[in-house]
Amino acid sequence: MIPRSPDTEAWAEDLQFKLLREAGPARRLELAGVLTAMAWNGARAALKRHDPHETEDRRDRDVGRG
Repeated sequence: MIPRSPDTEAWAEDLQFKLLREAGPARRLELAGVLTAMAWNGARAALKRHDPHETEDRRDRDVGRG
């Protein structure tokens, strides 16, 4: 199988998919929540670096804008 990600070995990607298939729905939902939180935190951090003097409330409002 050709890896979908250029920085991930095929065996590691196969293992990741195997573990996800074996995880139950509750675990997959938990992982989705963790990944979503990581994305939001990354967006907030990027906005803070972009404009360090902006208030946290304003940055949180800006995160939802595309």
